[in-house]
Formats: sequence, structure tokens, C-alpha cells
Amino acid sequence: MKHPTDDSTFDMFGFYGSKGHEMARLSSDRADRELGDWSTKAHNFLMQFARLNQNPFLVEEARAYAELCGLKAPPDGRAWGHIVQTARREQLLVSCGYGIAKSSNGSPKVLWKLKGTT
Repeated sequence: MKHPTDDSTFDMFGFYGSKGHEMARLSSDRADRELGDWSTKAHNFLMQFARLNQNPFLVEEARAYAELCGLKAPPDGRAWGHIVQTARREQLLVSCGYGIAKSSNGSPKVLWKLKGTT
């Protein structure tokens, strides 16, 4: 089953059919409009961080790295959700468990790693 707004296929957790995915995509689009091609830059920093980091990581760690390297924060942090899910859909990243996120009051969040790494 295809999501009407992108090339993704249906996933068993329902992310691509969810309002969350749509809001993440809209947030990424807004960042692109306001910050000029933000999503491409964010994707590049995410993949650079994944290659440099041999351990599973939280998105907040990749986001902090990107901002330390000069990427401006998007107007809405949900834009990062679209970037990570796009990398997952492209089979560049895989989920590998859960970790405690400081940015979410200690809530468990998905850990990611570069596909093919141990």
C-alpha cells in the first residue's frame, strides 16, 4: 500500500499512514521553505553522524551534531522525524532498540544505526 504523498510502502507500525508522518513531512517542507534546502543538509549530517558513530544513536544525538556543525534548527523539531524515516525507507538506517531521550523527559526513543554495521 502506497502513501498518497510519497514513494513509501506500508509499514507494519503504520507510520506512513499516520498523522505523525504527515506532520513530520510538513515540518520538513516548512524548514526547506524557511531555511533553504534544510532537509538535504539534515539528511547529509544524519548520514555523516551515522558513519562516524559506531554505536546505536538517538536522533537527538544526530541533531545536536548537525547543529554543532552549523545546521540551523528547523522551525519545528518534528522535521527530523521525516529525515530519519526517509533514511530508514531508503534502507540506509535501521532501528536497533530503544534508548532514553533527554529531549523527551526520559521517554524511550528508537535507537538507530547505519545499515550493515554491527
